[in-house]
Formats: sequence, structure tokens, C-alpha cells
Amino acid sequence: MRNLFTLARKSLLVLVVFAMLIYFVFPSLESNREVHAQANNFDTTVEFGTQSAWNKKIPLKITVKANIDSSRTQIDFIIPAGIKIEKGFDDFFPMAAGQTVELDATIIPENKGFFEIKINTIAWQSNTNLSSSSVFNIEIAEDLTTIPKTSNYFLSVGARIFVIGAMIVAGLGLLAYTFRKTFIYLKTFLKPPEIV
Repeated sequence: MRNLFTLARKSLLVLVVFAMLIYFVFPSLESNREVHAQANNFDTTVEFGTQSAWNKKIPLKITVKANIDSSRTQIDFIIPAGIKIEKGFDDFFPMAAGQTVELDATIIPENKGFFEIKINTIAWQSNTNLSSSSVFNIEIAEDLTTIPKTSNYFLSVGARIFVIGAMIVAGLGLLAYTFRKTFIYLKTFLKPPEIV
């Protein structure tokens, strides 16, 4: 019985480690593509990460290189209906000429279609505002996955199936262990006293 409990604990530990590997490592292994826009004020590069098999979110890494000094720089997204973007950075930040900043964002697909996303990098100044724009496209299939799908996406789908299966097996094992312990306890508790 103790071996069964130890096996269930080890299985749960392996399951947690594997789930963390999927959540934190797989999305950063392979990028779908990279879009680069060079302008007078800011050079912007957008790199797509591997889409999550769990929640369909698509990570973005935005690299901005300033060609001018800006005490208040803003990254603004112009997005069509059908997708949302979660920014993982502050709205305003300072940049010096020649400085490069890496920012994280996440695309959340809501509908299928071909979407054009525009990124405006704006230097807010007292006398005038200077900006640069870059445009990138993304195609979303009916199952809310990107077109084309990457090999890491298929790997994470397989890992997701494995994790769910392992959780079911671990849950059934824990249920059997609990049932057996409860049955043994009830058997001794409900045993009538011996008459001498």
C-alpha cells in the first residue's frame, strides 16, 4: 500500500515538472516568424512565439531600437475586432538614442480570419510627437490556431494530452488508495466486539 502512495506522489511530481516545462519552456523554443520595420525614429522587430496548446495565446517579443532620445515612449497597438492584445509592459517608458528595449505582449485570438496589426511607437515631446509604425499580419484558423502551425505547437498538444492522461491515472490511483484505506478503517471500526 505504501508503494502505491509513493508511486502516486512521484507521478504527481513528474506531472507538475512536465506541466511547468510545457508552460514555461515550449512557448519560447521556436518562433513562427519575425517582422522587421525600419523607420526614421524607431526600428521595430516583432517575433512570434509558439502558440499555447492550453489557452491558444500567442506570445510576442517586440524589440524597439530608438534612433532619437525620448523621455516618454509609448507602444500603441491598432488591432481589428477578433483578437485582443495583452501588454506585458508599462504604457510609457524613457528611451535614449541607440537604446534597444525588448517588450512582451500576448495575442489572444477570438475569431478566425486574417488580421493586420499595426504597432505605433510614439515619442511624446512638448513641441511635437514623433512616431514610427510597423504592420504585421497573422492568420487564425477556425480552431483559433495560427496558420501555419509550428512543430512545437504539435509537441505541446501531445504533451497536453499526456498531462491530462497522467492526471486522470494519478486521480484514479489516489481514489483507489483512499477507498482501500477507508474500507480497512470501516472494517475494523464496524467489527462487533468479541464476547467472552
